[in-house]
Amino acid sequence: MAALHFTDRRKDVCFENSSTRTHAIREVWAQVIHAEVDPRRCCGYRLCLDVAPGVFAINSAGKAESVVSDIPADQEQAARAAAQECPSAAITIRAAGPQQ
Repeated sequence: MAALHFTDRRKDVCFENSSTRTHAIREVWAQVIHAEVDPRRCCGYRLCLDVAPGVFAINSAGKAESVVSDIPADQEQAARAAAQECPSAAITIRAAGPQQ
């Protein structure tokens, strides 16, 4: 029997082997992603803002910028869609490196 419990960016995975009655818990970190906007490529079309307003904003220069350092899990799909919709391909979605 297996049970999954989600907490923010962590997944607590619980599993039990019924034949030996062993129980173990392990913690698996979900992948954290970031959005980067290249200001040299951004033409200010604002499509990213329409698709993912919780992740992107337009700055005073009329260019898009990411307004969050870590993209929330509920905004990940929208952020990826914004990167695909960007006509100037100025948005890069990347996994965060290991934290030290």
